[in-house]
Amino acid sequence: MYRLVTFVAVTVASLTWSSAFGNTDRRYVTLELEQPTTLHVGELAVLLIPSKCSYGIYEAGNVLATVHVPGSIDQVMYRAVRLGRETIVLTPLDRAAGDGIRCQTRYYSIEVIPSRATLPPQLPRPQLPQ
Repeated sequence: MYRLVTFVAVTVASLTWSSAFGNTDRRYVTLELEQPTTLHVGELAVLLIPSKCSYGIYEAGNVLATVHVPGSIDQVMYRAVRLGRETIVLTPLDRAAGDGIRCQTRYYSIEVIPSRATLPPQLPRPQLPQ
């Protein structure tokens, strides 16, 4: 009987947790190369860094905050902290002379929109007089 009660309590607690805090399967969004990525405030995004050469990371904007990932050299984790747009540029540091910049430089575009929890409720459209 004790095991059954414990099982039911754990099941109810986990269902309540997952429904209260959203879909737990989606932990982060992967930033897509040269494709716009939309994030909600509070969401996590990961930037995967190609391992074939060393890159400098340059950010234009202030909507993302870097999240420390210990021991990671091939990815950077970001959290969306405010509304707006940001561009991240990865530039190779060990590029040979004469190499094209465009073929090796990588661009990521991010737009942060309000979180799902803070979106206003949908109001009915006003009826125009006939």
